[in-house]
Amino acid sequence: MIEGVDGVLHKDLFRQSRLISKNVLDRWSSGAIGSALSHMQSWRRCIQIGKPMIIAEDDAILATELKDNLEILLRGENKDPSFLLLGWNMDSLLQAEILTGLELISLFEKAYPKEEELKRLVNYRTERRICKLKRCFGLPAYRITPRAAQYLLNKLNPLLSEPIIMGRGIPTHHSETLDGALNNQYEDIGAKIIFPPLALALNNQNESLTRRSKPQNFEN
Repeated sequence: MIEGVDGVLHKDLFRQSRLISKNVLDRWSSGAIGSALSHMQSWRRCIQIGKPMIIAEDDAILATELKDNLEILLRGENKDPSFLLLGWNMDSLLQAEILTGLELISLFEKAYPKEEELKRLVNYRTERRICKLKRCFGLPAYRITPRAAQYLLNKLNPLLSEPIIMGRGIPTHHSETLDGALNNQYEDIGAKIIFPPLALALNNQNESLTRRSKPQNFEN
């Protein structure tokens, strides 16, 4: 277990940190900044141990046979992906390349499944595949290599709130969380995603400490 950064408790220190730009201080909630710093702390641990590690948020719902599923998936051409996302937020879209040159853009319905529904989905006995990740939101759990961790630590120094270009008529908006900011890095690091997911989170918007504004509405 890694002790995370409490954004509310440490928000007065954020203005002194070189890791946090002014536009992040202006645009991101204290919870979102604390979450980002917690993930970055985990990346440093990955570099320290010198081997890939799985990072899971404290509220992640993980497949009961997660290890066995990963052992099957991480073979052949998928042996050692730099960044492998195990799931994403159900209320936002997923953009992935299912075949070379053929992309999928999908939305789940309903946007906020109950905990029992999420458990059924991550434990659903079906063939899973690893796809090239383009865009998505949420970091319930992922596998990262030391090389990717070092790249992201260098690239996201300092943290910036940047435009996220989604394409296909989906509105461009500025990142307000680390998972949003990573959308501009996924293709550069060769990120991949598992579909259907092996990890999900409840993502209760009424209780979230990382949201500053209303969640993005992808239906309009």
